[in-house]
Amino acid sequence: MQWFLLAVIVIWLLAAMVATVVVIWLTTSILSLSLFSTLAPPAYLLYWITKHLFPIDERRYRLEALKIRCLAEKHHNKKRIPI
Repeated sequence: MQWFLLAVIVIWLLAAMVATVVVIWLTTSILSLSLFSTLAPPAYLLYWITKHLFPIDERRYRLEALKIRCLAEKHHNKKRIPI
C-alpha cells in the first residue's frame, strides 16, 4: 500500500510542477506562482513515507538517541535550578 501511495505522490508532485510551468507560460502572470502551494501536501507525505519505508542507519540512530538524551538532561537540569 505504501509503494502505491509513494507512486501517486510522485505523480502528483510532477503534475503540479508541470501544471505550474504550463500555466505561467500560457498566462505570463507571476500570480500563477501560487500554484506551487499544491506541492506542499505531497512533499510532506513523501517525506513521511520515505522516513518509514527506508530505516535509518546505525550512525543516524545513535545521533538521534544522543539528541534525545541531551534534551532530556537539559529539561531535567532546568527543573533542578532553585529560584
